[in-house]
Amino acid sequence: MRLRTIYPLALVVVLGLGGCGGQAIPTAQSSPPPSPLPTVSTSACASAPASTSPPATPAPGWPTGGPVPADLAGNWALRDVCLTLTGYTYDFGAGSGNVVVNGAEIDFFNGVVCGKTLPDGVGRWKWAVNGNMLTLSLLAGDPCRRGIAGTWTKFA
Repeated sequence: MRLRTIYPLALVVVLGLGGCGGQAIPTAQSSPPPSPLPTVSTSACASAPASTSPPATPAPGWPTGGPVPADLAGNWALRDVCLTLTGYTYDFGAGSGNVVVNGAEIDFFNGVVCGKTLPDGVGRWKWAVNGNMLTLSLLAGDPCRRGIAGTWTKFA
């Protein structure tokens, strides 16, 4: 930002030289390029690990809910991360475990990397799918600090 305060002064000096017998040479003004927006790299899902077979039914003691519904199932990309949701499982590269879906709530638990098993380690998240976009937002504290908040793009 300091250049912005000095630049007009430099311009006055250069233009002022024109009146002193010097020749002012016009220069093109350019503004710095805008900061790049975060990009989605759907290629993150191109190398998504093959998911293990999800359990057919929830185990005793799991949070209330069912399997991942069809519109939520599949691979979702956010920047360079791929989130895979299928049956009662999730995998996002930095961790994997189990999920149950109850309406607009999805609960992530039994995280392998987190090391907390039920009844500990349940992260409660709100989900919404709109076309090929999935939005995840935290409903309650996630003791495993899963970094999954944001808007994900479906990877076909």
